[in-house]
Amino acid sequence: MDLKPILSIHAALQYISKYASKAEPSSLAFSEIFKQILDNSNPDNSSLSPIQKLLLNSVSERDISAQETCHLLNGTALYHSSHSFVSLNVNEKGLRWIQGTGSGDNVEDTGHTTQSALKRYWKRPEELEDYSLFELYLTHRFSRGQWKKCKKENIVRVWPHPSSYRNGDQWKAYCRVKVLLHVRHRKTQVLTENGNINWSTLYDQHIDTINDAPQDLLGQPVDEEEVYDEDSEDELPFEEDEDEDEEQYRYDWMRLAEMGPKAIIHCASDLGSRDMDQNHDWITDAQQNYSNNDIANVDEFI
Repeated sequence: MDLKPILSIHAALQYISKYASKAEPSSLAFSEIFKQILDNSNPDNSSLSPIQKLLLNSVSERDISAQETCHLLNGTALYHSSHSFVSLNVNEKGLRWIQGTGSGDNVEDTGHTTQSALKRYWKRPEELEDYSLFELYLTHRFSRGQWKKCKKENIVRVWPHPSSYRNGDQWKAYCRVKVLLHVRHRKTQVLTENGNINWSTLYDQHIDTINDAPQDLLGQPVDEEEVYDEDSEDELPFEEDEDEDEEQYRYDWMRLAEMGPKAIIHCASDLGSRDMDQNHDWITDAQQNYSNNDIANVDEFI
């Protein structure tokens, strides 16, 4: 039995994430596989045996394993989840906008292709008045213009996901998300009294309500900032395969998965934080390259 001591929660998450995101070794090309088979075959034998070996190697020893191949041939799903996942974006604007046309002055909701989760929550029927934003998406789904009760609770993935480091750079954003998730409301203007109360003050005022609410993925505030250090990877108790001669190439998303959701990455580059980056209207600039019809049919692009 292989036993590993849990030195810290971050080390355990790194250990699990590394093996969960570990990719299969890359397969050789068909020509290379066939060449190896022919080199080990008797030239006097028929071609049936090398072709059979090529078929077996291509099915059972390539990136798609024999188990996956059997699932595909039988029409069986490759994975099964006992829970449903819901993405909850707490920004007031919808995910996609279409550039408006004409000279009308009232363009508040013109061009919306999807309604934001917040506005959908604000317009909830009276029978759902006692639900907070998080509770509603935890227990219900919005389908065909109606809220429907789910048989099981959903896994609610909240976006954005600001750092929970107390009094850090993202502390106000963290307080805003926590208040919007767990404090029942119909308008943010009512919560903030038209901007006269900041989000950190609201968080302190409703701390009991927030702590008594169902647990979300943002977690509780932390007093110490968690910093990711690449040099600490060598100190973690990772056990490599004995037949692995050299470190396999890991993509950037694999390294990001090892860091965990609350890692603070220190970067010397100021890309994205410069004045020219902050002041540029990225959404409008992108819309100028496409017509209204192209944006409206974006779902059918692929």
